[in-house]
Amino acid sequence: MKNTLFLILVIIALFSCKNTIKTPKQVEAVKKDTIVVKKDTIKKSKYPSYLNIDFLMGKFDPSKHKRFVRIEDKYTNKHNVYLDKAAYNAFLKMYDAAYKDGFKLLIVSATRPFNYQKGIWERNWAKRKNIKDPVKRALDILKFSSMPGTSRHHWGTEVDLNVL
Repeated sequence: MKNTLFLILVIIALFSCKNTIKTPKQVEAVKKDTIVVKKDTIKKSKYPSYLNIDFLMGKFDPSKHKRFVRIEDKYTNKHNVYLDKAAYNAFLKMYDAAYKDGFKLLIVSATRPFNYQKGIWERNWAKRKNIKDPVKRALDILKFSSMPGTSRHHWGTEVDLNVL
């Protein structure tokens, strides 16, 4: 009896299995004119292509970046200093206005890559060994210097000036 019941169940299972997958012969050809391609399906970013994490963190070479320009020597006391083009043009206007009023502006610091800013931070950290609490030490440094990765100097949009 058990064998007969088992045999009946196997036969029912085999006959109830049906191939529902269409073979290539059964698949209808898709006509070209039925395919709709939308040209505007890729969203354009509202942010410029250069604006990525490396740029924001200052991990790039400003001398090779299309947005940066070398500052002319007469405006700085350093060599091979770079600034964002728009910031540099704004500085030149400010320089001319200040010069007409009898002041000569001098850029003493401009774009600072991440590692340069990190060096500033580490030197300041070492100078403040007397402040044992690391949070208090960091807060003391932050009065005058940014942490690496957070400085606007990374973007070439900030300068430090002297007036002569």
